Amino acid sequence: MKTQLPNTWAGNLAARLREKDVQFSAFMAIKNGELRADTFENSEVLNTDPRSNATLVAGSALSAVLFALHELPEFEGNDGLAALHSLVAALATLDNGGSPDLLMPRQDAGGKRRHLGRDYVEDHALLCVELLVALDKRSRTSARKVVAKAFSKHGHKGRKKVSGVLQGLSQKSIFEWKVRFNELPQKSPRRTWLTSSVQKYTNMPEWPPTESELLVEIERIANHPLLKTKI
Repeated sequence: MKTQLPNTWAGNLAARLREKDVQFSAFMAIKNGELRADTFENSEVLNTDPRSNATLVAGSALSAVLFALHELPEFEGNDGLAALHSLVAALATLDNGGSPDLLMPRQDAGGKRRHLGRDYVEDHALLCVELLVALDKRSRTSARKVVAKAFSKHGHKGRKKVSGVLQGLSQKSIFEWKVRFNELPQKSPRRTWLTSSVQKYTNMPEWPPTESELLVEIERIANHPLLKTKI
């Protein structure tokens, strides 16, 4: 039983979280205009704010993790779970219209505030550029155009508006991301991640892939929920 428990436990948790991911991705797609709320024929979805619903599902996903941890003897008595439990409570408070201290901005944070989710998307776009360059030594301008097209296809947009509407991602936007990325300290976590991620791909036994195979991987990255839900 002991050897089977971890696999069963992980499988049950994975199934719960996949279900939450489907819900979360749907609400984010509604928020971003990629899905119509009436697609689901659910009045609760149709008449409520998709952003708030996404926040609620995020709290529910974290609750599922806590519930799963409670099943393990190592977490009997809730030892080590105070921070996660408090975050679940804060998300529930936020959903009920409150302003939990735990989710308030840091008061001494100065300058222009960056959206860390946006950084995540930008870093993956830059990774795709570097992989194309590593594959066939093409110019970065050419690589950026390919990546911009793939990411735009899956709903990613730049920050510039035309007639009040955000446009699809352009190679110029990715160039600007790279310029900003180059201003990071040499030992920043984002720089370290990009370098190690490129090495991870290029050290794979199947590297180098064909161009079409790499384009499929770029499409997979662009369309992954971890990126799509941060649009």
